[in-house]
Amino acid sequence: NSIDRFVVTGAGNVGIGTSTPDTIIHVMHSTSPTLTLERNSTSLANSNVIGDISMAHKDSNDAGVAVRIIGRAEGTAGAAGLAFNTGTPTSIAERVRIDSSGRVLIGHTAAIAVAGESNPALQLIGSGVSSNSWFNMSRFSNNAGCAVLNFGKSRSDTIGTMTVVQNGDSLGIISASGADGT
Repeated sequence: NSIDRFVVTGAGNVGIGTSTPDTIIHVMHSTSPTLTLERNSTSLANSNVIGDISMAHKDSNDAGVAVRIIGRAEGTAGAAGLAFNTGTPTSIAERVRIDSSGRVLIGHTAAIAVAGESNPALQLIGSGVSSNSWFNMSRFSNNAGCAVLNFGKSRSDTIGTMTVVQNGDSLGIISASGADGT
């Protein structure tokens, strides 16, 4: 048919599925506009990059890539995680990772066992003397409301299904642990 599938406008905008791209790259589809980055390799090694979206600038003080979203292989069985890197072009570093198990890791690239627990859904790790491992929860409102930390418990194995708890169930734990050198 006569529909343009790929267009480059006089302004340099690229349209895929549209003849009037609004941005540098504009992808349009009637049901599911999808952009795929695919590594053409049949064997991945641990930490191989699968896909990378980099964001750069040309600031005269420190030009280059300052933000990256990177898909990396984890192990060799096809598992992958997603890393978020931020900073300046000369100090860009990984800040957050969602690993192949769905764990959110802040300040480290792999889950670390603490007090016998090595599979937390969220882990915040810091080192040195700075406050890089603080968790701060604040509320700013001109009323009596406050910040809330809520622990919830249901006896159901289905998320969102509320089943009554039983006598003796633990409803929440705040734990502190110190290294014993092992």
